[in-house]
Amino acid sequence: ALKRYANEKAVEYGLSPERYQQLMYTIEHESSWDALAYNKGDERFVKGGSRGVAQFTLPTWLMFNRLRLTKLDYSSPLDQLDMMAWAFSTGRESNWSVYCKKFARNDPKCKWAIPK
Repeated sequence: ALKRYANEKAVEYGLSPERYQQLMYTIEHESSWDALAYNKGDERFVKGGSRGVAQFTLPTWLMFNRLRLTKLDYSSPLDQLDMMAWAFSTGRESNWSVYCKKFARNDPKCKWAIPK
């Protein structure tokens, strides 16, 4: 059901087939589609780490909600997928380390995610 919803959101936000594949790859490798996933390792970046199917940190979640003028629910896997598809459609995919490491190693916006 989550993959189907992610697909619907990708279509809604007009993701190209390539960007859609990048989105799906990123979700698979960030959380394995686990709505309860928690990455304590991200505590080195932000208190609370990354959570949920889309592995958002709370500060990023709040910032994206402000940018969109939305009040999506951080704990909702469907809202996380909506927010992530929107992020990928608006050039904000560099917030995910998996995306950076696989698809954008030379992008300056991804410098934070690439080990030196």
